[in-house]
Amino acid sequence: MKIFHHALELAIQKTPAVLITVIDVQGSVPRQPGARLLVAPQGLVAGTVGGGRLEYEAINQALEICKNNQSQCFKRHLVRDLGMCCGGSMELYIEPVSPHLDMFKQLLIYMEQRQPVKITTPLNGDDKIIEPIDIDAYFPAYMAHENFYETIMPSPRLFLFGYGHINKAVGKLAAEVGFFPVVCDDGETENVESLPSWVEQYCDSFDISYLHKQNIIIDSHDYVVIATRDHAIDQDIVEQVSNIEHVAYVGLIGSKGKRRRFKNRLDVKGTVPERFWNQLKSPMGIIEAESVNEIAVSIVAELIEVRNQYRDCTNTVAAKTR
Repeated sequence: MKIFHHALELAIQKTPAVLITVIDVQGSVPRQPGARLLVAPQGLVAGTVGGGRLEYEAINQALEICKNNQSQCFKRHLVRDLGMCCGGSMELYIEPVSPHLDMFKQLLIYMEQRQPVKITTPLNGDDKIIEPIDIDAYFPAYMAHENFYETIMPSPRLFLFGYGHINKAVGKLAAEVGFFPVVCDDGETENVESLPSWVEQYCDSFDISYLHKQNIIIDSHDYVVIATRDHAIDQDIVEQVSNIEHVAYVGLIGSKGKRRRFKNRLDVKGTVPERFWNQLKSPMGIIEAESVNEIAVSIVAELIEVRNQYRDCTNTVAAKTR
């Protein structure tokens, strides 16, 4: 999403800028349709379409478009044309940003409202069409009938309950890979008067009902990591989250023993549905880790894995219905 912010900033500053988007692929390739990078006269600004010779030539072409303001398609076979060993072919659409200034402004408004959109890009340079869609209407980007179609989804929110050393490391790394961190802490863990730039939202409570009063509703597309300073607080949050109909990911810091004790206590209360224990990740992460940064890498890797599984599932459904 940051690439669109950069594009809009450059357009407002009247700095020539060009967006390069992967619109079609065949065979083995480094990126898929919808991947993009942004180029300005000084060179690469943000993003990537796969690197190597392909990206080098595309950037050079984009620098020419910075001068003539004419969009164009750019297709290369990675082996025959570029001597790259991937084996497939890629088609890119290279277009100036400035003609679509209003569309980018509208896109960022939609994203601030957490409203998914569908964008239709005519490959002849005509105006893009942007329209809101339901959050479950995601489909993989594709090219057809001289148009490129894609959905742009809001960054998935990552609710970090607790602002200790683990969640600080998790939040910072997660923000770099496309998550939208929401920190929830009562302020007693550490001074929260000056939060880092990766924190997108802050709520000064562990109470989910308080979040709801702030119009922050945890839903099926959100991710939750519970790592507060106190096991009793952790258990209370587990109990609260368990009663949300569905969440994309729920993780609890700690050992199998901690999870087992929480389950035994909450089973006695009868407040947590059995399905929740099948979803709860505890311990979190996909590799054994010990240091704070290693634990953060392990947890964020698991978040990415779950996010990609959701995309793969949606892609399969979309492919069957298109």
